[in-house]
Parts: sequence; C-alpha cells; structure tokens
Amino acid sequence: IIIESFAQVEEELKDSYDSLDPMWQSDNERFLKLMLIDGCFTLEIFRPAIETPGDYHSDDLIFGNHGKLYIWPFIRQDMLLLENQLPMLVLDKLLAISKLVSKEWENACTYLIYTGKTWAPVERRRHKLQPFARRLQDGSFGEPVV
Repeated sequence: IIIESFAQVEEELKDSYDSLDPMWQSDNERFLKLMLIDGCFTLEIFRPAIETPGDYHSDDLIFGNHGKLYIWPFIRQDMLLLENQLPMLVLDKLLAISKLVSKEWENACTYLIYTGKTWAPVERRRHKLQPFARRLQDGSFGEPVV
C-alpha cells in the first residue's frame, strides 16, 4: 500500500531532486523503496520530540542510549546537508497512511524542520574507552612499561 501510494507521486518525488543519479531515474522500484526507508527513518528520528518511544532496547546501536549520545548528533548534522534532504511529500504520504496521523505530529515535524531546534549540538561526552582508543591510534598501547 505504501509503495503504491509513493508510485502515484513518483515523478513529483524525482522532480524534487536537481540532478538525480541515472541509477535512481531508471530503477523506479528501488527509488521508491529508498524513499520509504529514508522517510521511515526520518520520522523515527523525529519521534522522541513528540512521544517517548519505549520499543527500543537500551543497547540499540542507533536508538539506544549510546546511539542517542554519540550517533544522533552526526545523523542530525548529515540530515541537514542539502544532498541528503528528503522531499516533504514523502513524510506527508507516510503520515497520511500511518496510525501516527495527528495534528500534533504534523505540527512537530514542521516545527523541527523549520526551526531546527532539535538540531542544536549535543554536548560531546567522552566514552569510557576513548583513552584506550587514543593509545592504540598513537601506537603507545602495548609498549613495555620500563
């Protein structure tokens, strides 16, 4: 149902990109799947601003505690790059056919997109293993202690 919904606006989605790679121009199914995956991921990144998701394990690489501290800042930064931006039509379609449809979600997504409030830099915290990683990088790890 979702891919069919995207297929109806496929040309409009492709026209949203200035110079779409020929690979994406010619492989319609692959392009639509990419829009679906990117759209779902984007909504999932926005979700904590609207509700508290409790369906991820705390060790999840992206949505767990560690991911929120160390990976999310890079994901958010990457999402702001022009070449990585998703057409709003994708989010509109996903919201329209999901159970998440509510004015609250629509307003929150619009707010996040236009204000960038959640894109504020997150305080960089030092991971417990960082000193060991530095020692490995500079070659001092494993030298005999004299």
